[in-house]
Amino acid sequence: MRATRLELPGGRIFDDGREEALVRLVREQIGVDAVIGSLLHITAVHPYWTCYLYLARAADDSVPTSAQTLPLTSDALAAAELEPAPMAELLRADLQAGRDLFSLPDLRDRLAKPEPGRFTEFNAWAETESGAGAVEAALTDWLPVSMLRLRPRVFGSDVVYEDDTLYLYVEEAPNGQGPPPFNLQGELRQGPATARDRLADLARCCRRHGVRLSGEYVEVDEAGDEIGPEQALPQDVP
Repeated sequence: MRATRLELPGGRIFDDGREEALVRLVREQIGVDAVIGSLLHITAVHPYWTCYLYLARAADDSVPTSAQTLPLTSDALAAAELEPAPMAELLRADLQAGRDLFSLPDLRDRLAKPEPGRFTEFNAWAETESGAGAVEAALTDWLPVSMLRLRPRVFGSDVVYEDDTLYLYVEEAPNGQGPPPFNLQGELRQGPATARDRLADLARCCRRHGVRLSGEYVEVDEAGDEIGPEQALPQDVP
């Protein structure tokens, strides 16, 4: 017997804020006024977008009597074909471990704040003999993500992560000469002093997982033109 296919309400957003867009999409898709409680999980498993999973309650009397509901249990989720699959995997793991979803940490507390009008671009190379798994582990330590996976392509693999202060594109760059390096390109919506601290933290995470990191960063204006000196990524960090 085929499992019931269900999809979490939501969708891609472009100009709206995440939470404002989520409230609008939930109302449009299932006719419920959502009251957002917390940000449960962030996943980076796709080369084009980052997924955010919020925990929310329905406002009083806003659930249509005709609505089909699903018990929030691991057995119910296992019996349903819930999409997106990575979020369903994380939810099932939480419930199987007996975690109270409403008591889990709110990941919004881990998201950095942008510095208005400040931008820093960076370009780095990560090298390791341990393959993509070591790079994934280092980035999972650095970012507020519950899951990060480089997705295979015809040649190599890649993934995107984006939040309010960071855009990051990671690409495996096979060169036919030993273990392939990984190129990390991105922009921090913060000035170079804050960017240096965050990139130093990235270097620490990489070192912890046996990944060598090198590269440079530079302050740019809103159009992407350089307005400061290019500087090497921090290396000698404890």
